[in-house]
Amino acid sequence: QRVDPFIEEFLLRDRYSVRGQLAQGDAAVLGEHSKVTWYTWPLAQAWVDNQALQQQWNRDTREQILLREQRSLDQHLVFQVYLEGSPELLGLKPEIQQRIEAQLKADDDVVLDPVEYQEGGHLGLAQRGVPTFALHFPRRNPKTGADLMAQSHWLHLVLLIDGSRYFFHFPVQRL
Repeated sequence: QRVDPFIEEFLLRDRYSVRGQLAQGDAAVLGEHSKVTWYTWPLAQAWVDNQALQQQWNRDTREQILLREQRSLDQHLVFQVYLEGSPELLGLKPEIQQRIEAQLKADDDVVLDPVEYQEGGHLGLAQRGVPTFALHFPRRNPKTGADLMAQSHWLHLVLLIDGSRYFFHFPVQRL
């Protein structure tokens, strides 16, 4: 029996989401509900199925959007960032992008900078005015051309927000 698309997307978002660990000695800028979701192919499929049902997309529209998501994920590792913090510490200002630096590290010590910063988008439900954005990193090692997913067991995302470091560790699941 097929699971409801909304529930399936919700369960997959939970499966691929992690909360950050604040670096020792750094000031806590984010709230405890801040998280990052690794936007994987199974999650992309669930999102498309859910949106197709909610938006009443026809089959062609659904297939076009599914193909767009697949092309993007063939080229990029995408992480959806959901931040929560008190306005006094984090603020909910539109210039949040300029206040955040991000890097992704794979097992082979390759460190990548994001190639795209996408504000908002199809990131699920934003809660309590939480700034949401997606970070797109190259999927391939720029030096060797190897697919990072083929050789890594972990991906480590670091966010530097107003001088505070947060670490997000994602186990690579063979998808």
